[in-house]
Amino acid sequence: MRLTIVFLAMSALMGAAHAQQAPKPKAPSASQQQSGKPSPPDRAKCIGVASAIGDAFYLRKIGITVFNNENDHVPIESWQIDNLVINKLSSFLSKNWVVRRISYPKEAFGVLDADHPLFFNYEEELRGIVRGITSSTPCDHHVVVVKGASSYKGTNQSVYGLGMLELGAPFRTGEFIYALYSIRVYDGHNFTLLGRRDAVIEEPNVLTAWMQPIHGPHLVVDTSWRPDAGAAPGPMVRDGIRSLVEKGLDVTMPMILSTD
Repeated sequence: MRLTIVFLAMSALMGAAHAQQAPKPKAPSASQQQSGKPSPPDRAKCIGVASAIGDAFYLRKIGITVFNNENDHVPIESWQIDNLVINKLSSFLSKNWVVRRISYPKEAFGVLDADHPLFFNYEEELRGIVRGITSSTPCDHHVVVVKGASSYKGTNQSVYGLGMLELGAPFRTGEFIYALYSIRVYDGHNFTLLGRRDAVIEEPNVLTAWMQPIHGPHLVVDTSWRPDAGAAPGPMVRDGIRSLVEKGLDVTMPMILSTD
């Protein structure tokens, strides 16, 4: 059985408009997702895999005014989220590819998390990062998982990466945990972006997509889940985030990396 990489364009209704006061840089919207179909590989082909989503947990609050908004983050490398992603990708791909994990310096993707000027070219910056980190891991294709972003419905605010959102008046009091990321596939020779897909935990439905407060894997949780100021989230949050990441991979991988 051969593996065919299939890239599907997301519906424009699934695109997430990014806020002017986003806590992190704007990631490309789902409506900008590209499609393509490289030649079917054989068992001698290799594919490199890298994940860069599990270094930080973002604590976000949206209040009644900009002065009530908060944004902070804590390190979560001990949660081993990137290992989880790599293991899931490797298991999915290994039936038809030689899978190689791409190692990279801790700070390699850091520029993507910073505040950016208006004309910052996210895709070109990421493409350059991928080219650099794969120089010692030559493969026919590379699969790279990076943080994603989404606006919160009805506001000009957004959320990013893995994190927790607290809502105050006038929206409602409540909490969400979320795991926003995208899967990209690059040609391993010229580093052309062959396709991308934002993670979801259910098949896209144009009739209900507009109702979602966050576009991407998320879960409504009790306010008791929120950690103390400056403290790392507890095991309940960790396990909830890991579950969202896994569910997102289970649904999204077949959409962009499909066996036939």
